[in-house]
Amino acid sequence: MLSTCDVKAPVMVDKRDVMALGFTESYSASIIRKAKALMVQKGFGFYSSRKVGRVPASAVSEILGVDLTGAHDAEDSERL
Repeated sequence: MLSTCDVKAPVMVDKRDVMALGFTESYSASIIRKAKALMVQKGFGFYSSRKVGRVPASAVSEILGVDLTGAHDAEDSERL
């Protein structure tokens, strides 16, 4: 049986996280919308809801062409 420590949850991002990368509020919202559409296209219908505002960082990375997950891991290690 796997413990919760063995399972690595995907990094989720929202509009504020994208804004922290230097994008404007409206462009950040646009990036999140595109990432949601990408997730729906991949078969994850959950993301078609208007109320969902967080998406996997990998989807945003795919849209921007920049690896966000590695940068987030480094940020987490600084907090420890």
